[in-house]
Amino acid sequence: TQLTVLLPSRCIRICLAIKSKSTIINKIKMNDTMSVSIAMEEELWENIGISPNTSYGKHLSRDERIKLAIERNSIFLEDILYQALKHDTTMRAWENGDILYREKLTKESLVPPLMQKQLRRFVDDVAHRYHNVGFHSFEHASHVMMSATKMVHMLPRREPGNGGVESLSMNEEKSMWAISDPWLHLAICFAALLHDVDHKGVPNQQLLHEQDHLAEKYGSSQCMNSFAECNSVDMGIGLLDSEDYNLLSEAIYTRPDVHQVITDLILITDIASEERRKICLNNWINAFPKVGEDNQRVRFHDSKIAAKSIADQIMQAADVSHTMQSFEIFLEWNQRLYHEILSAYKSGRINPSNSTHPANNWYVGQLAFYRHYVIPLAERLDSCEALHHPNGKSFAGFARRNQDRWLKDGKALTEAMVKSAEKIHLPQPMPPSTMSSMRAKHRGSIIHQFVIKDIFPDE
Repeated sequence: TQLTVLLPSRCIRICLAIKSKSTIINKIKMNDTMSVSIAMEEELWENIGISPNTSYGKHLSRDERIKLAIERNSIFLEDILYQALKHDTTMRAWENGDILYREKLTKESLVPPLMQKQLRRFVDDVAHRYHNVGFHSFEHASHVMMSATKMVHMLPRREPGNGGVESLSMNEEKSMWAISDPWLHLAICFAALLHDVDHKGVPNQQLLHEQDHLAEKYGSSQCMNSFAECNSVDMGIGLLDSEDYNLLSEAIYTRPDVHQVITDLILITDIASEERRKICLNNWINAFPKVGEDNQRVRFHDSKIAAKSIADQIMQAADVSHTMQSFEIFLEWNQRLYHEILSAYKSGRINPSNSTHPANNWYVGQLAFYRHYVIPLAERLDSCEALHHPNGKSFAGFARRNQDRWLKDGKALTEAMVKSAEKIHLPQPMPPSTMSSMRAKHRGSIIHQFVIKDIFPDE
């Protein structure tokens, strides 16, 4: 049963007889990247992120679940990093006429054991920089990363030598950043892991109201009041740039500006920012304009502007992926979000202008979120046709199914959730940042180096 928390279903079937957790990890690594890739490709989208509150995970403590998530996330990132490095190695070999290039494509040669150890320590380090605040915890980051990884596996793959885009030279490849680029896939997954690191359990609006030091540090107009997201960039990329992870960062920064892409993708998760939502939507409109008499949008094309917009949509969808997966998963994360907001409310950490009890508008609020944000986002993902959904399923279909179920049962479910929340100990938000604590944690800001750049210029 521990396997259901650690791995997708195919790996569960492969390894059912294995009891040791460490043996499970070794079993997956023994099959190189193949078993990981196959498992993620074959796992159903709606089942991504099996609930730790079901019978599968009730016997595990939170620390045990986090430990398993660290191992799983490390394996996924190792696989994606390997695919990116393998792609570049293949391109160089083809350009140089190296007929023995396949001998250089083993995981051990491209992602050597010491780099693997650094990657695992990095994920562990990131995990311990998240706080148990309810929703915006490491469990959420892990779920977002799993969902992002699944969507990456739905994207077209770039195989050098197949003609067209695939036969570009190495110099052209390095500047392309198309949606089929494995380095963009890596950036998406790394951004998913880092996107809420050090989240305080209160919204940006509250940080501004409290005059939190994060609001002061990231108060420039270019940060657009995305205080928590800018802090996550500083924490995550700053950690990656440290000497402890020199081999890992050197490998990741093989592609120029990968840190900028990670930064952009983290910042776009601030969906409470109207300004960022408009930027994201405008990018979409520019990438897929309406044309012709029937006013239909241009379909998927592998270009820079399309890559930026699709990557934005993937990141935003992964961040709220629970809303378009199974209803059980939606309920779990919906409850976690309620607990986080309720705890902030009871702690007096909600802006007085929004001081109504969160239960009052919860049922209606979820319907509005589906109608105005989730379903339009899911429809954009489906309409661009860049992501292959097997068996004719769609992101919008899952979102509408959950919306309909909530419309029918949401009032009763909200009432039960509100009652149960009064009987449990709620996770507490982090206290406001003081000047001294911020100075101890941040020796400088990385975010201002990146937020105003644009590595996806119009073609």
